[in-house]
Amino acid sequence: MGPDGHTCSLFPGHSLLEEQSRWVAAIADSPKLPSQRITFTFPVLLAARNAVFVACGESKALMVKRVVEGVEDPPLPAARVKPRNGSLVWFLDEDAARLLRKD
Repeated sequence: MGPDGHTCSLFPGHSLLEEQSRWVAAIADSPKLPSQRITFTFPVLLAARNAVFVACGESKALMVKRVVEGVEDPPLPAARVKPRNGSLVWFLDEDAARLLRKD
């Protein structure tokens, strides 16, 4: 997960967030270098048996909170990763998890 909530190379506000048929797509205008990439799309991410995020460090804490608590509209790309018939697992260190609610 990137500092802007992107996952794979699916960036907030990018048209590839709406891709419904291709499982892999080219991106030629990535806001992060390199600008030309390939990425999985949400059809493959949502079909995954298991999806895993790993985040470490205090610099990730606010974005982890925003993604895990999922209160954004539209949701950040990482918050949209919810496998239909699989599991989503987060591995966080204390610093990355420090802003999450304890309940």
